[in-house]
Amino acid sequence: MEAGNHTITIKAVDDWDNSAQINTTVTAPEFLRTDLNKDGTVNIMDIAIVAKAYGTKLGDEEWNEIADMDKNGEINIIDIAKVAKDYGKTI
Repeated sequence: MEAGNHTITIKAVDDWDNSAQINTTVTAPEFLRTDLNKDGTVNIMDIAIVAKAYGTKLGDEEWNEIADMDKNGEINIIDIAKVAKDYGKTI
């Protein structure tokens, strides 16, 4: 999906041919979620952001919210793996 706003239409039809429809707009981000420094490429700099905060949890001095990829309040191997999985990807 390209970055920007996109309209999605959802239509439901029951067994008696009654229908309902809803339109909603979603916004696709300009950057990959794992491009932590927003430079357009997931690279070693993004992994370094997570690595610097590795082993910390919410409230610790070195904890970094953007490095917490799974939003569980701690920076661990899962967060590094999520960034590493996208290594080399660009927008």
